Amino acid sequence: MNDRNPIATRIAGFLEKFPPFPLLGEERLRQLADRTRVHYHQAGELLFKQGDTPGDGFFVVASGSVKLIATKDSRDELIDVCDEGDVFGVRPKFVGDHYIARAEFSEETILYELSWKLFSSWLDEIPGLALFFAAGFASGMPVVREQLVHGQAARQAMEGREGEHPLGELHSPPVKPGLLHCGAETSVALGAGMMRDHNSPYLLICDAQNRPIGIVTDTDLRNRVVTGEVGVDEPVTALMSAPVHCVSPDQTVAALLIRMLRYKIHHLVLTESGRPDSAAIGMITDHDLLLSQGQSPAALVSAMRQATNAAQLGRIRSQADRLFEEWLMRDVRPGDVAAVTTALNDALIERLIALAINDMRQGGWGHPPVAYAWLSLGSEGREEQIVRTDQDNALVYAQPLAGQEAATKKYFLELARRVNEGLAAAGFEDCPADMMARNPDWCLSLSEWMDQFGRWIHTPDPRSVMLTTIFFDYRVASGENKLADRLTEYIFGEIQKDQLFMSYLARNALQNPPPLGFFRNFLVEKAGAHHDTFDIKARAMMPLADAARILTLYHRLPGVNNTPQRFLRIAQKESAHRLLFEEAARAYDLLMRYRARQAFGKGDSGRYIDPRQLSKIDRQLLRSAFQPISELQELLAVRFQTSQLR
Repeated sequence: MNDRNPIATRIAGFLEKFPPFPLLGEERLRQLADRTRVHYHQAGELLFKQGDTPGDGFFVVASGSVKLIATKDSRDELIDVCDEGDVFGVRPKFVGDHYIARAEFSEETILYELSWKLFSSWLDEIPGLALFFAAGFASGMPVVREQLVHGQAARQAMEGREGEHPLGELHSPPVKPGLLHCGAETSVALGAGMMRDHNSPYLLICDAQNRPIGIVTDTDLRNRVVTGEVGVDEPVTALMSAPVHCVSPDQTVAALLIRMLRYKIHHLVLTESGRPDSAAIGMITDHDLLLSQGQSPAALVSAMRQATNAAQLGRIRSQADRLFEEWLMRDVRPGDVAAVTTALNDALIERLIALAINDMRQGGWGHPPVAYAWLSLGSEGREEQIVRTDQDNALVYAQPLAGQEAATKKYFLELARRVNEGLAAAGFEDCPADMMARNPDWCLSLSEWMDQFGRWIHTPDPRSVMLTTIFFDYRVASGENKLADRLTEYIFGEIQKDQLFMSYLARNALQNPPPLGFFRNFLVEKAGAHHDTFDIKARAMMPLADAARILTLYHRLPGVNNTPQRFLRIAQKESAHRLLFEEAARAYDLLMRYRARQAFGKGDSGRYIDPRQLSKIDRQLLRSAFQPISELQELLAVRFQTSQLR
C-alpha cells in the first residue's frame, strides 16, 4: 500500500476485510482507496433523500449505522439498516434510476464514498463482483428469486473455490474395463472357468443384443454349486441373480454408493440408457468404489456388518464423521453427504437389530413373532441428519395372532430397548422427550398406529398436531417396507376425509416467525444457556421443513421425505410458485451445510450459532436463505385459511 497516503492505506485495510472488496486485489484496492472520500455524520442527518439523483459515488459504512427508509402513501417503511462493512447506494447505478429511499443516520457514523466509475470498470473483469450484487448483498438492492444461487457462488468466489459440486465430481466413478459376460446357454462349469481365467469375482449373463439379464458371483458358486444345489452342467441362468441393477454413465459416486448401500448389493451394471433394456458397457463394484474413494462409506458399512457390539459401531461411525466433515469443507452438496450418512446410519441400525435379535434368541425370546419395521423419525426420517443428534424413532409390527397381543408387544419392547441402548452407546443420545421405540406409546401394531394417527388427524389439539410434525416424517430404516406403505395410504385417506386438519397443521407451522428481526439482526435466544445465539433449527430449518411437509400432504406425494426433494416435487405441481419452492430447496440445503459445519467445528449438534462469529458474507448469505420463509408462511396462511381457526 502507498505509505505516503496513510488515510488511503487505512481505508484499503478496512475494505479488504469486507465483501466484495477482497476480490479486487492489492493494486485495485489501492486505486479505489486513493479516490475514496470520508464523511462524518451525526444521528438524524440525511445523506440523500428519496427521489434524489445519485452522484458518482456509492457508500460503505466504516462505523455507525444508516437507515434506508422509503415513504409510500405518506407512510414510512424501513427497508434496511446498514452497519459496519455494509455497501449501499448501488441500486440506481444498475437501473439508471433515482434513490427509492432516504438514507438517515441512526448514530454518529463514519462513511466511505467510493468511486462507482472506477469500481464498475472491474465488474466484467472479476465475475465475483457481479455475483455479489446479483445476490442482493448490497443494502437496498431488489430481492430476486435466484439470489441464493448467486450468493453461494459469490461466497465461493470470495473463498477462491470453484463452486459446489456433487460427490461424484471429486472422483469419477470407476468402471471396470473388459466386461466379462456370456450367453444364457453357457454352462455353470464353463462360466466358472471364465471367471477363473479372468480372475473376476463376477460373470454377467446377457442376451443376443448384449442386454444384461442376470449375474453370477463367487458367492453364488460357493453357496449353491459347491453345496450341490445347482449342478455344474446346468445353464448359468439356473444360478444367476436377476434382475441386475443398472445405472447410466452420468451417475455420481454418491448415487452409486447410496444405491449399493440401500439394496445391499456389490455390483452395478453400466448400460447405455441406465436400464436393463439397453446394452451393457461396463461394471462397477463396491471394491472399485472403495479404492477410488480412499476411506469409502462402502468400507465402513462392510465393517459395521462385521461389528460385534455397539461400541465398535460407534467407533466406525466416528470415522464417517471425519469423512463427512472433509466432504463439506470441499463443498460437496449437503444433500449428497446426508444421503450417504443416512445409508450408514441405516446399516448401523440394522446391525444393532441383528445383534439384539441374536442375543434375544439365545436368551430364550425366540425370533420376532411377526413382521416389523424400525422407523426413523425427524431429521433422520427426512434423510437430513449429517451429524449425530438425539434419537427419534418408533416401531410398527404386523397384527399379532389372536391371544398373542401382549406377548408380541413385550417382545418388540424388549427389542426396542436393546436397540435404543445400542444407539446411545454408538453416540446417538436418548431423546429428552422419550420419542423412542422403547416407549410403549411408540411401539405399536399397524392397526394401533392407524388408530393413533386417526385420532391425531380428527381431533387436532396442540399436542397431537405437534406429534404429527415428528411422526409423519417416518422412514423405514430396517424391516418391512409394506407396513410403512400401509400407514402412508391410511394417512392420506384420513386427511382427505378431514381437510380441517391441514388448517391446524398450517397454523402450527406459523408459530416460528421469520428469523430476522426488525433491524436485519438475527433473532437470538434471550436467556438460558444459549443466550445471544441463533437457533438455526427452530428459527430457520423447522419453518421450511414444516411448510414442505404440509404441502406434500396437500398434494398427496408419497415416498418423498427429504425437505429439499419435497420442495422440488411441489414445484413440479405448482408452476405459479415454482421459483419460490426451488429457492426454498436451495435455502434448506444451505442451512444444512451451516449447521453441519457448526457441529463439526464445536463438537455439538450445531443447532446454536453465534452470529458474531460469522463473516459478513456468511451473515448475508444466511439472510438470503431466510427470504423464502415469510413467503411460504403467507402462502400457507392464505391457502389453509388459518385466520378462521379459533
